[in-house]
Amino acid sequence: RWKPSTAAEGYVDFSKLLKPSQRVAAYAISWVHSNITRFVSFEAGHDDGMRLWLNRKLIHDAPGLSQAAPRQVTVSAQLQPGWNEILVKVDQVAGQWGFYLELLDREGRSLVKDVKLTATPPPASRAP
Repeated sequence: RWKPSTAAEGYVDFSKLLKPSQRVAAYAISWVHSNITRFVSFEAGHDDGMRLWLNRKLIHDAPGLSQAAPRQVTVSAQLQPGWNEILVKVDQVAGQWGFYLELLDREGRSLVKDVKLTATPPPASRAP
């Protein structure tokens, strides 16, 4: 089931949210609204493996073991005008479990400021 969560210091800590926390996987979803088509950079860090989808298109796939730290990987992508769905899957073997994810401008220098973010489905994304 989906559970609302906040990210303390930018880290979504699945090991505090979900049990069991060994040999499992979890998903996180959010939406970002852009008024224009724009290129952006996703900066991510994950523990353990991670997949990232933008509008249901896989844009990052990093299986295996890793330790999460901010900005371990950079993924370039393009937001479309309107609502864009961001889906994250993080695999877990043992130990810590979670991820960092930031949405930065095209050059990866600063957070994208003129967009709207939501953790609940926008009206057009809700199932009837």
